[in-house]
Amino acid sequence: MSKANELIGAAMEALAREDQASFDSAAAFLADRDDADRVLVEVVTCAISGLWRNGWQPADVVRIAARRLTDWHGRAAADLIAWEMRAYAPAMVDERWRDQLAGLQAAVWWKGGYLAARQARGGAGRLMTVSGVLELLGLLTGLPRLESLSPPPGAARRTVQARSHAVSEKTLARVRALLAKAESTTYEAEAETFTSAAQSLMAKYSIDAAMLDARPGGGEAPAGIRVGIDAPYEQPKAVLLNLIAEA
Repeated sequence: MSKANELIGAAMEALAREDQASFDSAAAFLADRDDADRVLVEVVTCAISGLWRNGWQPADVVRIAARRLTDWHGRAAADLIAWEMRAYAPAMVDERWRDQLAGLQAAVWWKGGYLAARQARGGAGRLMTVSGVLELLGLLTGLPRLESLSPPPGAARRTVQARSHAVSEKTLARVRALLAKAESTTYEAEAETFTSAAQSLMAKYSIDAAMLDARPGGGEAPAGIRVGIDAPYEQPKAVLLNLIAEA
């Protein structure tokens, strides 16, 4: 374990004990290190990846960071979520996640080290910036598991809506049937006939493999959403939301 990792661990232990003096000391030593930016961002990114496996979504993380800490921490959470999301191919990220990221304006806007860029943008000193990211890490590592409402990035497969391409499910079913017949027949000439017919339909209606792989009616099945309740009047809002859900 590197010295930077040891200092991050010491800072997390100090936060858990509510020992502000020890936390400040660990943060100060970390801020003086050249590898602080790389190591701290790596550790936070790993924590974010773990949250996805525990049922959290981008909007949940940013909301709780801003609510329990400050708006600065919420913005930092959005930044580091965008950094973590670079690891996934777009086709492996659920559409609902992409919508949340767009709504949060989560993007990798910086070049070089994140701490220096956040320091320059926020106007805070290096020690305050390092301390803020450590506080965010302390929050993220203590969050409980939530019910999973959608596949995490990397495990999702984006659903292609047939009607968005003006292709009926009947046409897609016909293409699937022709391809299935081509695969099942033992006669080469017959297989070529079925394949040619399927390819003609695919070319005519601009059908691609993703559309054929998509489930009929995909995206229309009942699904859960998580509704954030923010100040003021959280309790009355929760009661009203509960009554609506019951109805």
